[in-house]
Amino acid sequence: MNEGRQGFARSEGAPQKAAVRPCDCTTRVTLRLLATSDLHAHVLPWDYHANRPSPSSGLARTASLIRRARAEMPGALLLDNGDFLNGSPMAEVQTRPGGANPVVAAMNALGYDAATLGNHEFSHGLEALAQALAQCRFPVVSSNMLTAKGAHPGEDSHIVSARLLLRRELPDAEGALHPVTIGILGFAPPQVIQWDRAALDARMEVRDILEAAAHHVALLRAEGADVVIALSHSGIGGSESEPMMENATAALARLPGIDALVAGHTHQAFPSASYPPSPGIDPLSGMIHGKPVVMPGFFGSHLGVIDLGLCHDGAWKVERSTAHLRAIACRSDDGRLHALTRSDPEILSLAEPAHRATLDWAQETVGRTAMPIHSFFAMVAPAAPVRLVARAQADYVRRQLAGGPHADLPVVSVAAPFHSGGRGGPENFTHVHAGQLTRRHVFDLYPHPNAIAALRGRGAHLADWLERSFSQFHRIAP
Repeated sequence: MNEGRQGFARSEGAPQKAAVRPCDCTTRVTLRLLATSDLHAHVLPWDYHANRPSPSSGLARTASLIRRARAEMPGALLLDNGDFLNGSPMAEVQTRPGGANPVVAAMNALGYDAATLGNHEFSHGLEALAQALAQCRFPVVSSNMLTAKGAHPGEDSHIVSARLLLRRELPDAEGALHPVTIGILGFAPPQVIQWDRAALDARMEVRDILEAAAHHVALLRAEGADVVIALSHSGIGGSESEPMMENATAALARLPGIDALVAGHTHQAFPSASYPPSPGIDPLSGMIHGKPVVMPGFFGSHLGVIDLGLCHDGAWKVERSTAHLRAIACRSDDGRLHALTRSDPEILSLAEPAHRATLDWAQETVGRTAMPIHSFFAMVAPAAPVRLVARAQADYVRRQLAGGPHADLPVVSVAAPFHSGGRGGPENFTHVHAGQLTRRHVFDLYPHPNAIAALRGRGAHLADWLERSFSQFHRIAP
């Protein structure tokens, strides 16, 4: 996913009333889960596209919420749901060989307990991913991303650990400590091997999320997990299972043996009053098919908090649960964004050298434009940023086809208005003034280094593509 900058509702709700499953237990503890997702290498509160501070992004701001939430509840687990390594100009600078990865350094400093891989972890290829993971002082899990696929999940070879067991000693009301074993699974959209095929060079395979989950949940329970958490770098999606679902979190929540889920990938906020309800999905309480779920926005915009009330009657079980988000920014009545947290000094200090290097890199001149380039009306009229990207792509493909059997085929270039309001909010527009063009302008026009793919098609394919494009616009019944 290549969404632009984020927007916020005016406020995010406090925890709703807990979902309760009464029992006769006498021993009770609370396990707190803290979650981030889709950080996309946004460590500092800075908008590198617009070259200005950002009140609504940056793990440095989220870090203040993390420290506060930990202080409230002993033994909390801090988890990341993927897409943490790539997606900002800072990540592009740091993919050069050598040196500490600033995202990993910040996560190490905050003491993350585990993370999973999102689709964008693979954007720069497996060597770059291996270099970054070698610096992680926390375990990374992925249950469906494989180096080799077996006849069944038990024969798969995984790129990182397929499942994890973490242990905590949690206090009861009298302060006595009780051991609890937590199983962690992680999932990424299976489509990643298509999206990043060029970078992966056919060296990776994938298994369906639900198929992998069913296998590894059973193994975690057999290995002693009292609680199982799914890190689902996948949108909420539909509740009915379908093969190779990209957005499988709701279907995953129906799987027996999973107690709580962290969702992501689609850059939305859940629970949230703005999320549409549907059968089995309660966007106010954060419950999906009776399981607590958080999707904590993107770029560090929110911290997801799940509290699981556990009781023991021969084995631990979830008696009650709550799910909510804590935002780092909000909008006032006039629509302006205001920060709700201060940046954590330790994270600011750690990331400062990388930040300075990124600013220098982003200011390098790459060309000039004789006219302003803006996307203010890109959703309703032809727009310069979309046209520029489309022409650049077409020119590149024509040069690749020159002298070959397809040189005479017409080239139709598909481009999207990346920064055009919408989910990214009213700040989410491109505006490049006439004059010098720098690297940051390039990233503003096209915010992620995707691979170009040229597809040979027919007129019917073109008609289908146009129909799909028109579905962006809501049809209003007379």
